[in-house]
Amino acid sequence: MTVRDKYLGYVKYFVSAPNKTAKVLGGMVLFILFMFMITPKGFLPTEDKGALFTQIQLPDGASVSRSDVVGSYVSKKISEIPGVMSTLEIAGFSGDNSVFICIKKNIRNSWCNEYIRDCRFFRR
Repeated sequence: MTVRDKYLGYVKYFVSAPNKTAKVLGGMVLFILFMFMITPKGFLPTEDKGALFTQIQLPDGASVSRSDVVGSYVSKKISEIPGVMSTLEIAGFSGDNSVFICIKKNIRNSWCNEYIRDCRFFRR
């Protein structure tokens, strides 16, 4: 029996029994609603280790020295935010930079609510 034959069998079954089709569909909807109810709704998952990762992209062909300057600026601005324990900036090639941010454990939720929603603090 091929996949096509199995598919046609299921289609014939559900087309010929609309009540069963409605029950299966209703069961799927109830399952999805149940999963929405039991899934945590908070911003931070329980696996949170207090680290944020940022990616800074400059235009193609940007020099490593320019990437380093921009990455250092962003890292310095992030370090000034209350609640940031430390930052680590890595300058890459072609304008790619990464900044790793460690947040103090006792203020993670309030920090995220206050700063992550408003990413405009880097604009000059």
